This record gives sequence, C-alpha cells and structure tokens, in this order.
Amino acid sequence: MREELNADLLRRIAYLTKGQLMGEILFYIFLLSSIVYLMVGKVYKSIVCIKEFRKKKSIWILPFILLGIAGLVWNTYGCPVKAASMLENEDTAGNHAISAETGKEGAESEEFIIDNSAPKLTVNYEGVLNIMDKDSAIWNINETLHNNEGKVTSSQNQIFCGKENGISICIEEDNIVPEDIEIKLYRMSYGRKGQWEQEEVSESDINKKIIRLKENQQSQGIFFYAIKNLEDGHYRVKIHCTDKAGNVMEAERNSETDKCIHDGWYESPIYTVDTVSPIITEVFCDQYPVRKKEDRQYFKNAPEIIIRIQEENFNKANFSVDGKMFYADGKSMEKEWRTLKEQAGHLQWKSYYKDGIRMNEARMKVAIEANYTILFQSTDGAVHKGNQKELKITYDAKKPEIIYTGQNNQKEQLVFRPEIQKEEKNFFTFRRYPFFRYFSIKRICASIQVRDEVSGVENLNYMFVPYGSDDGREEWSVLKNEGEKQNLSELTTIVLPAQQNFKGYLKVYGQDYSGNVGGIVKSKGMVSEDEQLHEQVSKISLKIPEAAFTDEKEKLNYYNKAVFVEAVFEDEQSGICKTSLCGKVNNKEMHDSSIVVWDAEDTVYRKRQRLTLEEKSFRYSDSDHPIMIQGSMTDNAGHISEEVLEQGIIIDTEKPVIKVEYDRNNQTEYYNTERKARVIVKERNFRPELVKWDIKGSNQEYHMGEWKTTEDIHTCEIYFDKDGEDYAINLSVTDRAGNKSEWKDREYFTIDKTLPEVSIAIENNTDYEKENQLLYFKTDKTVVFCIKDKNFDEHKVEYDIRAIKAANKRKQIDAHNTESYVRNGEKHYKYLTLKEEAHYYIQMRCTDKAGNVSEKKKIEFIIDKTVPNITIKGVKNEAVYEDRVIMPEVICEDKYLDADSVKVYLLKASGEPVSKEGWNYERTEDKRKVQIQWENLRQNKSKDGIYQLFIKANDKAGNKIKDNYKVVFRVNRWGADFILNHKIKESIDGHYLREEPNIILKERCVKQTKSRVIILKDNEERRTLKGEYVKEGIIADKKSEKYGWYEKSYNIKKENFAEEGEYLVTIQEDSKEKKIHFVIDKTPPAVHISNLEKDIYEEEEHNFTIGIMDNYAFEKMELYIEKSTIPLHKKKVQKFIIKPEDLDKNHMVNQKITEDTAYQTIHYIAWDKAGNKLDSNDNGDTRKCLVTTNKPVKEYYKNNPKSQIIMGIVIAATVFTSGCIAFYNRKKHK
Repeated sequence: MREELNADLLRRIAYLTKGQLMGEILFYIFLLSSIVYLMVGKVYKSIVCIKEFRKKKSIWILPFILLGIAGLVWNTYGCPVKAASMLENEDTAGNHAISAETGKEGAESEEFIIDNSAPKLTVNYEGVLNIMDKDSAIWNINETLHNNEGKVTSSQNQIFCGKENGISICIEEDNIVPEDIEIKLYRMSYGRKGQWEQEEVSESDINKKIIRLKENQQSQGIFFYAIKNLEDGHYRVKIHCTDKAGNVMEAERNSETDKCIHDGWYESPIYTVDTVSPIITEVFCDQYPVRKKEDRQYFKNAPEIIIRIQEENFNKANFSVDGKMFYADGKSMEKEWRTLKEQAGHLQWKSYYKDGIRMNEARMKVAIEANYTILFQSTDGAVHKGNQKELKITYDAKKPEIIYTGQNNQKEQLVFRPEIQKEEKNFFTFRRYPFFRYFSIKRICASIQVRDEVSGVENLNYMFVPYGSDDGREEWSVLKNEGEKQNLSELTTIVLPAQQNFKGYLKVYGQDYSGNVGGIVKSKGMVSEDEQLHEQVSKISLKIPEAAFTDEKEKLNYYNKAVFVEAVFEDEQSGICKTSLCGKVNNKEMHDSSIVVWDAEDTVYRKRQRLTLEEKSFRYSDSDHPIMIQGSMTDNAGHISEEVLEQGIIIDTEKPVIKVEYDRNNQTEYYNTERKARVIVKERNFRPELVKWDIKGSNQEYHMGEWKTTEDIHTCEIYFDKDGEDYAINLSVTDRAGNKSEWKDREYFTIDKTLPEVSIAIENNTDYEKENQLLYFKTDKTVVFCIKDKNFDEHKVEYDIRAIKAANKRKQIDAHNTESYVRNGEKHYKYLTLKEEAHYYIQMRCTDKAGNVSEKKKIEFIIDKTVPNITIKGVKNEAVYEDRVIMPEVICEDKYLDADSVKVYLLKASGEPVSKEGWNYERTEDKRKVQIQWENLRQNKSKDGIYQLFIKANDKAGNKIKDNYKVVFRVNRWGADFILNHKIKESIDGHYLREEPNIILKERCVKQTKSRVIILKDNEERRTLKGEYVKEGIIADKKSEKYGWYEKSYNIKKENFAEEGEYLVTIQEDSKEKKIHFVIDKTPPAVHISNLEKDIYEEEEHNFTIGIMDNYAFEKMELYIEKSTIPLHKKKVQKFIIKPEDLDKNHMVNQKITEDTAYQTIHYIAWDKAGNKLDSNDNGDTRKCLVTTNKPVKEYYKNNPKSQIIMGIVIAATVFTSGCIAFYNRKKHK
C-alpha cells in the first residue's frame, strides 16, 4: 500500500525559560510604548507647537526604546532556548499517523537546547601597585617604560603587586561544567635570547594556587576562581573554556579582559609579585683616589662611577641622583649639576645574574672638574624605594696656580720688596736683567699666593735656593691650609730668607687636595748685600803691560808706544752696575778716560775695561810728572769702590841703529877658509843685556868677543873657523824705553873644508862589496851612484860607463842624460838602469861647491837573461818504444853555464830512481856545455815500463829552465803495463779491511789487447767480470801515431766484495797480469774467559784462562784488572797487553788475580787486524770476583752482620790510623 505523507503542518512548541520570558516582556513593552507614542504624538501635535513637541518627545520616549532594545538582545543572545518538535501526518484518505511508542496520533521529539551565547570571562587583579606598558626584563632595561595609570591595555603589560596579591576569575555560562574550564598558571623567567621562558606550574601546585569559590556556586551558570598569596616572582595566567554548544569564551567588549584574549585564550600580562625593595649594593670609582679626606675622595684623572643595584624589576627610569656640585670656595655649580642629573637619566645599564640574583650595573662618567656630593636613589616597578648611597668625590686635574701680585710685576714673576723699618728709606733697586732683578742692602721678602678653585689648596711649598747650589740639597718649607676655613681656594703668605745677605732665587709650588702639584715657579734672582759683605766680595785690579824697563826704586815704567791699561772690576754678590777708568797727571784727569754703565743683557760680576794712553796725549810726561791710573766701580746694590795704581808710566819712541861688516868677501856663498864679522850699534840708552843674538848656521862653535863702547857707539867681533852651512848674523837691540831695532843678514855663507865621499852600488845586491868577484845578473839592474857631501854640485860629477857585448862590440853610456839626483840628507843618489845583456865597466869621481875633490870609485858586472838550452835525443815525450835500440841523450848549453847545477834524473813510473848499473850512462862537460849519453837499454822483461827523465839546470846569472822539465816515455817490448792507484797500493793491497773497497787502475800498451778481471774468494769462488768494468781510450802523439799507445781503465766496484772473505783480484791481458790481494773482515774477535764463574775465591792467587779467536787475524787485547785498596783512596788499575804471539796453539793465554780485601773487576777490549773491536762493557762480559784468604773479609761480603761489624771496625781503625799518619807528616813538613 502506498502511503503519502503530507506534512502540511509542522508545529514548533517552545517552552520559555525565565530569562526568555523576561526578554519577551521587555520586547513587548517596547512595541506597546511605540504605539502609544505614535498615537499620543498625533493628538499632542494638534495642541502644542511642533517645535516644542520635538523637544519633549525625545525625552519621554527614550526609556521605552532602551527597554525594547534590551529585551530584544536578551531574547536573542542572552538566553538559551529549550524546545521540542511535534510531528503530525495523514494520508490521502485522511487517516492520521499514530506514534509507535505512545499509540497516539502524532510524534513528539525529545527536548533540546538552542544556545548561541558564549561564556563570559571577567579577570580582576588585586593589590596592584603599578602597571607598566612593557615588562622590566633585562633586554628592556635601557628602554623608556610608561605607566598605564592602573589599566591593562595588552598582554605585553606588566602588573606589579606586593605581599597582598591575588587574581580573581569569573566565568558566566549556563551550559558548562567545571571540567570544560582550563586555567593554566606559569612561572616566568628571563631567557637567554631576550625572550620570556615559561614553566607551567604542576597540577598539585595549581590546586594550591587556584581556588574555586564554592560558596558562589549556588548561583547557577557563574563560576568563580581566585589565585592568592603568590610568592615573589613573575607569573602569567592562561584561561580557555568552551560551552556545550561550542561557543568559545569571550569578555565584555573593550574591557581590560577583552584586550588580553587572543584566539579564544586569555593570556594575562606578566604578573609580578615583588615584596623586596631594591638595594644599591655598591657605588665606587674605577680608579684609586690619590687621597681620602674623611669621607671625600680626590682624583687627578677623570673617574667613572660604577653603580650596582640588586633588583629583579629594574629599569633605567627607576634610577635617579640628587646632590650638588660646588667649587672650593663653596660656590654652587647649578648648571653643571643639572647636566649631570640629565646624564644620570640616560645611563646605559647592563644586567646579569649572580648567584640567581639580578644585578644591574652602569657607569657614570665624571667629566667636569668639581667637588661632587651625589646621593644615589632607586625604586623598582612595584614602587618600592630602595636604600640610598652617598658618594663624595672631587675631580681636579688642574694644577694649583701661583698668583703674582705687587709693584714692578712682570708676567709669571714673583715680586719682592726690601724688609725695612718705618723710619728707614727704601734701599731697593730693580734691574731688568734676565735673571737677577732685585737688589738691596737690606733683607728681601716676597708675597706668595696660591689658588685652586676646584679641590682647594692643601699646602704651599717654597724654598730659597742659594745661587750656584744644587736644588736638591735645600729643604722645602711647607705652609698647610687650615682645615676650618670655609674657603680653601687660595692660600697667601709672606716669606723671607733666613740670611741677611742672600743671593739666589725663590722656588714656589702649590698642591691641592686632589694631589695635583703645581708647576714649580722660579722667581727672578734677588740679591741683598750689606756694607761688610761688600768689602769682602768687591775688588778692583789695575793692570798695565810689561814695560821695556822698570825702575823699581822710583816705581816708573818706560814704554815706547801707546800703553793699554786694563782694569778688572769684580763684585761676586750683587754684580757691577757702573765702572770708570782714567789716566791723570798731577791729579788732573786727562783726555784718555772711560766710563761704562753695565746695564746691558745680564748681571755682570767680573768685567774688564781697557784704557789706551796715547803718546800724543802724554807727550810731556817724564819721571817728575808720571801718568797715574785710577779706577772706580758702583755695584747693583749701590756701593762705590775706588782704586789707584801705584806705578807711574813714561813713554819714549826712539830706536837704536845697527850695522854688521865682514873681513873677507869673495862675493860667493861658499868658503874653505875662516871668516870674521864686526857688529856696530848706535844707541844713547844702550843696555848690553837687552841685546838678543840669533846667529844662524849648522855649526854653533863660533867665537864672540866683548862689547866695546865709545860714547854712543858699541862694537863686538865674531869669528867663524869651523865647517858649517848657512851662516848669518841676526840680532835685536832694545833700549830702556823698549825701543827695539833688528839686523838680519841678507846673504848666508858656508865654510866647508871636507872632501866629498862617493860610492857605486847595485840596487838590491850587496855582493859587489866582495873584492875580485865578477857578478852575474839575469834581470835588469839599476846602478846606484851615491855622493855624500853637504855642498854637492851635480855639474861637477865625472862618469865613465862602458858596455862590452862581444869581443869587437863596445858602447859608451852617458849617465848625465838619466834622471836627476835624489837627495836624502847629505847623500845624493843617481839611478842608472841597465837592461841590455853585456859586460859592464863603471867608474866615477866628484868636486863640491867649495872646490874639494873626491877619490875615484869603480865596479864591474855581467847581465845575462838567456836560459840554458836543452836538447834531448833518442826519446820523445809520451812515446812508446819497442825497438831493440833505446839510447837517450841530454845536452845542456849556455854562455855562462853553471855546470854544477845541471842535474838529470831517470825515474820509473813508481818514482824509483834508475841506477847507473841498471842503465849505464856517461857525463861530459866544459865551460859552456854539459852532455849525458845513455847506453842501449838491455832487453829484459823487468826493463819494460814507464820512464821519467827529469832535467834541472841554470846558468851563473840564475836563469833556470822551466820547472818539472821532463820527458815521459814507455818501453813496451814485452806487452802491457799496469798502473796502480796510490790508495790501492797503500791501503788495500795486502791489507785487512772492514769496508769493501772500490778498485781503480789503468793498463797501458802499445797495441790494443784483450783483457779480463778474475775475482777469487777464499780460494774457492771464481768470477770473471765482463766488459762494463773496462773503459778503453787511445792516447796518441799529435805529431805521429807511431808513438801513440792504448789505455784501459778498470773500475771494480765495492759491491763485488760485499761478503766477508779473502779476495784475490787478477787483471789479465795478452801477455801480462796484475794481482791485488786483500781480506774483508767485519766480525770482531771472539773472547771466552774460563775459571771466573764464582763470586769469591779463597786463594792467595787465582788463575783463569782467556781464549781469543778471530775469523781471520787477531791484532791485540787490552786486559784491565781494577783493584780497590783502602776505602776513600783512589782505585788501582793493572793493564796487560796480549798479542797473537802470546797465545798458545789453542789460542789460549793464562792470567792470574792476586789476593785483595775488595772485589776486583776484570775488563777487556780486543781488536782484529781489520779494526773490529770487542769491549766486555758492551757485551756484558765484564767480571767481578773476590780473591782473599782473609776470613773476616769473606764473611763481610757474605752479609754476616757480626762480621760486617768487625770488618767496619777494622776499616775504621785503618782509616783513622792513615789520617793520623798523614796529619803527622804534614805537620812535620811545616
């Protein structure tokens, strides 16, 4: 049956809750009021004016409008709706549907709730002290944080509270259970990367911290929670909940809670519980103060103040300073202080954790010099005020300043004044000298003022330094500033030297409380000098030049020219101000006078002043009216001194007249006889003692007569009778007034009675002095002619020089055309170089300038440059002869041959001389030739080989043939010849070797041969080496190949002898062979010692046996037996040399050890002939044993305690006895 369900009616039956009913009532009130408003408005409009209606209607209708809107909102969002649905249906026949459950018509569904309102969250914070816009984390320490004035604006805020703290949470929702509410509490801490790190509090802790208020649960749909009594720290709360309809939690729009909800979660600001006030732990400077005075620190360099504050919730805005800045005189520095306070607000802080506590640190620069009193203050984010720290510092880098005051002041100069009484005058003078400025006959005092405007003047230091003394020797006088004074910026005093008479200067410096020491100010010099001191230090010295004559009795000085008077003025204390110097006759001042004021550049203590007395000014002065000299001086202090010279002065200008005459005058310079001179002087005031003689000449043995006087004429005779050169008479005559005349001979003369001495020599040769000997020379020769004479005349020398080159060939040589003479004192040399080969005859004589004639000298010699001529016949150099006839011949020829020098040597290749018996020869010689002729060499195998013919010869002049003049030739009648290397002959052939050798040798033969090398080892192994060990070459005569020979080089490498053994190397060619024999031995000898196995032998003498074996040849053994006698004495060593002949046929030798009280050491070293060494110290075969018949000794070494004690006593007694004997002998020798 087909049923059609027609759902023509779907009815909804709603059951309103109390909340929904209230919404509906409010909504209907709104509708009703609107209708009434419209109706009443029309009626009222007709009664009153429209304008008044408009004013009033907006007032009375407003409550009804608000009620209507509230009801609509309540109905829509405020209340869930509980509902059920009813279903009715009928078919086309009109039959109604019947419910299967109830059996009634229609079906009714279960009730369900429609809820479109979200849970509402409200969060309140209790005990809030402060709310900041940002947190006070370490990364925000230098950020400027702002106060939110108690309002939460975002989750980035930070809320501060104290001991009374709490968070209340309220959630309003009907369709929710507590299990759907999530509340998370986190403890926050600062992270390492500039972010918060959160740690969720465990569930048990949440139950402790989060309290659900049960008493409020009676209100249906409202849930209250509270978090109370949190400890100090940072916290964050996160809340989330969803009702059964799926609505996510929300808060009242634009409320403080709403501003912290993001994505359905409420995230609280950082909630900080802070009950601890900040602590300023340290405030100090980064450098040590130069000093401390009470609680104030003083610095010379600008310090930095380091502030450390212990506070978790710190920001730079929480720090402030208070205090003041002021000068040393108490004056405040307001402007500078404001700058410092601003600087304190902009410090750069850094934070770090130390032992879990946050420390905040900053550095504040002190740049302005001042006195600081700073009060450091701090608060935290919870508005807790911390402790206060006060710091008193003074920064002063400037040095104290010396203030200059007073009359006559100059820049940077202290000022002085004389110390005078009221009734006295001011005996004070001021000079503008560079150093000394102040002079007085009274004591001088000074006014000093030191100023320092910052830290203040602590003390004033001054020192009066005597002139010329070391500054360090004087002590500083110190004047300290009184501490009670309010103004410490300056210190003033008056000081004076301790001495009445003082010369020096004043040094002053100041020091402030910061330790700055002002620069030392040195005053200009000051001098005080009284009358008594002036007499001691002032002096005037008058000086005139030495007079020509002085009359001591009359105190008169005679001069012949203008007189220069010199005055020396001295004042060691105050110095010279003015001087005067003049000449007077009859106490009247003349024209020549001098007055000088010494006010120039510097203080003058000693001054020279000169006065010239001209002849024209004092022409009428005589012994009755002499010129008198007077000097006067005024010093800087005002004292005046005078001095008059006691001696008078007279001036005279006439000079003596001098003349000299000779008895002989031949108008020449040279004389060979005696001569006389007569000296004449004309002078009125003649004094013989003032005549100065200067007689020139090489010989001073002349004779001088006495002076003879006739009126104004004075004569003297001089006789010259000895040999002498360059005689001349010079003299000077001075009268009483000092007028001087001189005489100088214009012409010199010489007296010479000596004959010239002549000689002939050959340069660098002394054989010419031998009589009757003819000299021979092989090089150019220089003949030296020597004439010894004081008055040599080169134009009067006679030479005769002849050169004979052959019997009929002669040549005359002119010596005058050679180089000029060379002078050396009285000797005159002429050099004549002869280069040609010849027989020379030379003679000479000489006449000097005075006419003296020398004897005749002669010499004879030969120059020969030709080398002897050598002729060799019968053999040629580097030729090979296999002929039957071999007859060498040597001929040596020269004009001046030295036959004894001709030497001919015939040697074999080995260097062995060939005797005359081995090869006979005949030598013949005459004056010019030597000839040597050998007979024919006998045909014998032993005669084959290399021969060297050495020739030496020279002539009488020393001309030699070339060195190593030789002819090398080979006799090769019987085949090849072997040439051994010197090393092979000396160190390989027939020797024992430790290392394998390289063998190198050569083979020479006329014809090319076939050769081979055979190595025989230990007379068993036989090897023949191939061609790589042979190198062939041909040495040929350049003129003819007839004399060429073949040469082979053998190089047998050491690798062929790598093994030990006895080697025989044979080099064979067609008809000859060469053998080399040697042994390679690398093994050291073997040694065996028997009968020395025990440690102790009870014998007077113990024999043992040594066996020595070597694989080839034993060389020797050194055996050492070391004995120890008395303790503390040196050890004795016996040495034995064992040679091969000492061994028996079994290679054994017997040795013995004698008795001793101590162990003996047997040590040996053995060598074989190859040099291999065996040392018992190296192979561990060194033996030790005790040979004794002394029982205590034996027991001692067997470690018997009793025996050791006895033995120790015996040894100690022996040592003591030996010491006593040594001491007695030493004392006896002394």
